[in-house]
Amino acid sequence: MNVKTLPREQKEKWIEDLKQYFETERGESLGMFEAEELVDYLLKMFEPYLYNQAIEDARAMLEQRMAGIEEDLYAMKKSEKGSR
Repeated sequence: MNVKTLPREQKEKWIEDLKQYFETERGESLGMFEAEELVDYLLKMFEPYLYNQAIEDARAMLEQRMAGIEEDLYAMKKSEKGSR
């Protein structure tokens, strides 16, 4: 995920959520500009980890699927005993 490719609607929701969090949990008022900067910073900070984790999750899923396909193909093999 790249900050530039994040859908604007999603980013705006995160900005509003962050502003609400600061108001509710910390009693601090966060302006739109500050909240957007913080969202951008957090995305930049967490992006590599989240991206790499998503890749690992996809790799693990594909490994499981391939193992299942190998088992299915092995089970489909015909016996060669007594055939001429």
